[in-house]
Amino acid sequence: MKNQAGAPCTEDGHCVLRYCDTSLASPGACTSGQLGTKCRQEASCLSKHCLVQGSLTVGTCVAGELGATCYEASDCESTRCVQNKCTSGAIGAPCAGPGDCVSGYCGNPGAGANVIGACTNGAAGDKCGDGADCRSGKCASLVGAEFGSGVCTNGNIGEACTDARQCTSGYCAYTAGDRYLKCTTGDIGAACYYPVDCASGYCVGGHCSSGAIGQPCSAAADCASGHCAGNVFSTLGTCTTGATGQPCDPEGGVSPDCTSGKCVSTMTGAQTGTCETGLLGAPCWEGYDCISGYCAGEVAWYHRGTCTTGAVGVPCETIWDCASQRCGMGQCITGGAGSPCDDNADCLSGDCFRNACR
Repeated sequence: MKNQAGAPCTEDGHCVLRYCDTSLASPGACTSGQLGTKCRQEASCLSKHCLVQGSLTVGTCVAGELGATCYEASDCESTRCVQNKCTSGAIGAPCAGPGDCVSGYCGNPGAGANVIGACTNGAAGDKCGDGADCRSGKCASLVGAEFGSGVCTNGNIGEACTDARQCTSGYCAYTAGDRYLKCTTGDIGAACYYPVDCASGYCVGGHCSSGAIGQPCSAAADCASGHCAGNVFSTLGTCTTGATGQPCDPEGGVSPDCTSGKCVSTMTGAQTGTCETGLLGAPCWEGYDCISGYCAGEVAWYHRGTCTTGAVGVPCETIWDCASQRCGMGQCITGGAGSPCDDNADCLSGDCFRNACR
């Protein structure tokens, strides 16, 4: 028959509560199991909580109340021990994993943050480290200073998202200043950061665009027509057809603003131009504005010239307006005897007399 508390003993097996205290005398005495008495296992304590630290073999009977010191879950009345403190597992209580919470969801901030989280309902907007922390199974990453943490999402419009796969709409976009990306409709006017954020495939100035004629653009890729004019000096332009007479931004060589590839400056003081054909008789400023390669009649800051053949007899201002590279008396010449000339350099012979080559 096992001995009651206070009875003499020489080993744990002699005692009802399975602990024989031989530290003070021999034989020892069976423990009472009261709080503060020594123990080796939970059964040695009336509270059923024996607090044993680390590698020690003897501990102390404790109540295991909330906030009390603990080393494992069995040390606590709540059966939850987080950072060596007994916790309730209620919403907001500290946790290191789902088992520390009554709800089964621990809002662990995730990598790069404090590893101890707080118990949550796992609902949209609650903190999370990964999908396991959320009822929906979806945890959206935060950005900026909070990068490394996340919030639970259901993927509805306006809720957080990491990418489009988390959204019921299939569209997820970032707006400057937000803590996280948000699920959007992807419709015209919806927030966007990349073209893929929009159903139309066009994202301009942070909002989805149709890419239609007259819509704003920052590049040709923002327009269904492939032509964007007025997008200079970091300002938005306008989608155009790129047809002859349409506005364009003057550029040397081939212009993407025009279907013809020819944008001729209007020289109005603003950096504007119009799309032209480059055919004979079309407006021009330089030879590259013309298919023939020859432009004549332009007067800087006053009016544009006209595309010509550059042949003998057509108007010219400089030798570059002529195929012969000779311009005399305002027309392309051969430079041979009898050709009109302004000076000796206009003539093959090097001799210009009374405005005629000799």
